[in-house]
Amino acid sequence: MLEKLMVDFYVNLKCEFSGLDTYEYCQNKKYFTNFPHKIDYVFNSRGFRDEEWPTENLENAIWCFGDSFTTGLGSPYDHMWTQVLQKKTNRRTINISMDGASNSWITRKALSVFREVKPKDVVIFWTYFHRREVDDKMLSDIQRRLKVRGRETLEDDILNFEWCFNAIENNKGDINVIYLTVPYPMQENKSLYTRDAKNFLGEVTVLDYARDYHHFDIITSNCIVDKIIPLLTNQNLP
Repeated sequence: MLEKLMVDFYVNLKCEFSGLDTYEYCQNKKYFTNFPHKIDYVFNSRGFRDEEWPTENLENAIWCFGDSFTTGLGSPYDHMWTQVLQKKTNRRTINISMDGASNSWITRKALSVFREVKPKDVVIFWTYFHRREVDDKMLSDIQRRLKVRGRETLEDDILNFEWCFNAIENNKGDINVIYLTVPYPMQENKSLYTRDAKNFLGEVTVLDYARDYHHFDIITSNCIVDKIIPLLTNQNLP
């Protein structure tokens, strides 16, 4: 099941630093140096920052999709919002995320899980609207990433996000889908985060910072999870 659902570049990778979470690329070097928590990046055999997936009852897990905010870049493993959600609900979460992912990538992965697993609960953490993918399907997911705006306009961003959002809504069936969106720096695009759809929580408010001083840490993760839990089909709280 889901044999192709992986990010080859990260398969079984273990490292201390990744992406923006390096001294060279972080946004506040003093904060980076003084960050009080140890961070290790350990990716499973599918290339996701998660434990190995269970082989049974996958439909009862909470499936979480996103970009580096869902990968927990700059945070210890147990500070990731997916891990906080797992601990607070006593339900297994499955993390499908990639640094630099586009909304098209998130949509493709979610639809494949819809078809093969039909989980009860899914959380989609949308990324920046300007991100795209290279059309060449022969390339790996990492190689297909386009994190910098090319010729796209704001209108293109709107159309692309509408396609992604509608693809999820039109194919989810009875699956309970909860939506979040990354903190977005461009005021002109914030209107895209307003949706009248069920379970659309909108833009995340950052309450603390991860080591790279761009992503968030445990306080924000707790706040996010407290908003997600009431919307789950089976809260199963301890």
